[in-house]
Amino acid sequence: MAAMMVVLFLLMLVMGCSESESSDIAPQVSSTGSVSDWSHGTNTPETLEAYVLSGQQPVPGYRLGAFLGKGEVIGKGTISVDTSGPLSEHAAYTVTFLCNPDRNVPYSIGIQKDGDERLMGYEEGCSGSIASLTMPTALLPDATDVVINAEQVIAVVFEMIQEEEQ
Repeated sequence: MAAMMVVLFLLMLVMGCSESESSDIAPQVSSTGSVSDWSHGTNTPETLEAYVLSGQQPVPGYRLGAFLGKGEVIGKGTISVDTSGPLSEHAAYTVTFLCNPDRNVPYSIGIQKDGDERLMGYEEGCSGSIASLTMPTALLPDATDVVINAEQVIAVVFEMIQEEEQ
C-alpha cells in the first residue's frame, strides 16, 4: 500500500457560495491505488490516517496541515470536523476516504456548517481505491461536519495548505 501513486486528478465544481472570499485553491479529487481485501478489518480510520501521515500526499501541490477528524459511515452519516484552531489563509479541507468495493453503489461526500452543505464529490460507484476530495476552506469557513451518503466509507479529514509557488 505504501507504493500507491496518484492516478486521477480532476477539478470539481462547487456551487452556491454567496459570501466566501476569493481563493485560488480549486476543489479537487485525486485517487490512488486500490485496496484488495476489505473483509479482514484492516481498513479502519486509524490505518487510513496512518497512510496519510506516512508522507503520501492526497493532493499534489499541498502540504499536510492540521488533523480535523476521522470516522466510518455506513449509510448516511457525518464525521465531526474540529475547526476550533486557526486554519491557514490558503487552506483547504481534504477528505481522504476509502469505500467498500463489495458495496458498490453511488456515493456522495460534502461538508457542512449549521445545515449549510457544500457537495465535494459524487461518484456512481466504488472503485476500492483510496481517494481524496479537496475544497477551499473559504467556501465554508469553520465547517462542523463531513457528510457522507454511501454504503460504507472510512474517511480522515485534514487541513491541506497550498504550497508556495517557487
